[in-house]
Amino acid sequence: QLTPAIELAAFRVATEAVSNAARHSTGSRVDVAVDARGGALVIRVVDDGTPPSRWREGIGLASLRDSVTELRGHVEAGPADHGWRVEATIPLAGS
Repeated sequence: QLTPAIELAAFRVATEAVSNAARHSTGSRVDVAVDARGGALVIRVVDDGTPPSRWREGIGLASLRDSVTELRGHVEAGPADHGWRVEATIPLAGS
């Protein structure tokens, strides 16, 4: 069982990352993976588009970063080997 706060944060990470891929990616595929490992919930969203040469974090990504940080987690976003990735790690302790 996950706490409502963890469920909401995980949902927001996935939906924001998929939404960003739909709006901004040049790719044709988005993969979403959710896994529990090392005492944490890990949400990873990767698209196969060409990463931009420059980018800045928008309001949506900054907002979900704040939500995850409040739960003692962290978010990484940026170019991946073959596209773009957003990965959030949220500790499960106390859930």
